[in-house]
Amino acid sequence: MTELLKFDPISRKVTWLLIFLLFIISASLTLINVAHVPPGLYQDESAIGYNAYSILKTGKDEYGNSHPLYFKSFGDYKLPVYIYTTALSIKLFGLNEFAVRFPSILAGVFSVIILFFFVQYLTKNTTLSFLSALAFALNPTHLIFSRAGFEVNIALAFALTGCYLFVLAVTKKKFLFIVFSLLCFGLSLYSYNVTRLISPLFFAGLVALYWKQVRSFSKIHKISAVIVSLLILSPFLMEFFAPSGVLSAKSTLITSTDVLAKDLEFRSYLVSLPHIYTALFYNQYFYMIFQYLQNLATIFSGSFYFVSGTSQLNQGIGDVGYFYLFDLPFFVVGLIIYYRIKFKAFRIFNLWLITAIFVLALSKDVPQATRGYFIVLPTICFIAFGIFFFFYYLSIHKNKIVKYLLLAIFIVFVFSDIQYYFLSYYFRFPLVYASAWRKQDKDLTFYLKAHESKYSKIIIDSSTDFIYTTYLFYSAYSPSEFVASAKRYKDGDLIKANAWGKYQIKNMQWDKDLMSPHTLIVSTQADVPKNAIILGKMYDPTTFNTFSINGKIVNAPQNNVKYMLIETDANKNNKMLLKQFE
Repeated sequence: MTELLKFDPISRKVTWLLIFLLFIISASLTLINVAHVPPGLYQDESAIGYNAYSILKTGKDEYGNSHPLYFKSFGDYKLPVYIYTTALSIKLFGLNEFAVRFPSILAGVFSVIILFFFVQYLTKNTTLSFLSALAFALNPTHLIFSRAGFEVNIALAFALTGCYLFVLAVTKKKFLFIVFSLLCFGLSLYSYNVTRLISPLFFAGLVALYWKQVRSFSKIHKISAVIVSLLILSPFLMEFFAPSGVLSAKSTLITSTDVLAKDLEFRSYLVSLPHIYTALFYNQYFYMIFQYLQNLATIFSGSFYFVSGTSQLNQGIGDVGYFYLFDLPFFVVGLIIYYRIKFKAFRIFNLWLITAIFVLALSKDVPQATRGYFIVLPTICFIAFGIFFFFYYLSIHKNKIVKYLLLAIFIVFVFSDIQYYFLSYYFRFPLVYASAWRKQDKDLTFYLKAHESKYSKIIIDSSTDFIYTTYLFYSAYSPSEFVASAKRYKDGDLIKANAWGKYQIKNMQWDKDLMSPHTLIVSTQADVPKNAIILGKMYDPTTFNTFSINGKIVNAPQNNVKYMLIETDANKNNKMLLKQFE
């Protein structure tokens, strides 16, 4: 095993060639057809895009708040970093999908390059560095999150950079790097909700891991670092108990009321037991601890990570896990070898993995794709370490037949997994998951924008689940006009707009709304009165249902109607419809 770390068939002299190759691979995979795959902007992307556009045009968010630190948005209080970087992106590229996704694309490519340099600095091994960065560039979850406007992707890029700068600082005795490291961790903290827990904990872990080196800094440097930390944290601490602070994440954690409701539901069956017993063992604190331990156990199950992936339609593609299936054996091997040889260079990734797991377990939904995204990078490094060991094993194996057979199996297995993912992503995913990415909302918006001058009012049936930010974004609706006219309502834990300008989103009262003059109504096929005269229909993309009928496989195309368009003026003399409402 002592010879393992000396194994480095890739010369350090070709480092910059490898960097160029990694850049080309990563940039190509994140940029190819990114404006159309994913096929539209999911609701957080459109909210980020429109608030960034509003900031760019007026200096205010969609509520009229001037340059806020936290963006109220749907009442979920989005953090500032992604929105302000998107405002700059919109300035450069215009108001379009690419502009919203560009910060995440940039973060994804940058992370791959930084990971290469970081692993190379830690291990002094170019081969292991290249394998780590390449595995990260090809990772399905990293690609999905880098090709869409996910705040967590930019948060991870800042955390990785901060980690690298911290190690440079303590090993090279460069205090300025400590300052830059703190700034990066601060930017990560203000990028995504979960990093408000992960960033401080991970940084504290780094300090503990490198405590001997940290102690060697002068007293003035330590005091300066504390002051910089407090300055970075002060906005966060001042808002800690505000709705935009820790409370904004309450609905996503095990402290959520719907999680505690499960405890109350179970206690309702135990009314015959002594009160002291149920109060002792089934109080909310006991239940949260129990839920936390359950979450930890669930996180360690492998199906989500290596087989099925997330069930949340805008965070995965439905038939590929967090990692490729071939990653699993290499991850196990990588961990075993890491602990067996006590590979100190990877202590940071072990710390990162443990921190991410224990923070993720605080979530009410486990496993969860975005909140668990920080697990990806350290896992990838251990996977790369397992692949590195595999190549080392091949290099020392004396039987050429066995060697080439193992290599052939490896190539076939890896190629099969990767090509299946890309075919699924580019061909199946844009059609099957079009609704989750609001493609039809985009098409509807363009239609409404082109024809809205013909109507005095446009009503959108609330049953359509139309997202108002989609209209605002694609129509480039005037931010000042929206602030002046918007009306909102509470939808569970979220706040949404249901009226602005001539637009309304409401529960339909067909007998009254059809009598409204010069009005366009958008509804679903199930809700439209059967005798109504239809102006037009908008369809979901064609998908296929496969059946087995009498032993034969039938592949049936399916085109579902997404929206029905109705003009009230065309129905005002519709006797069959009027009779229906009598």
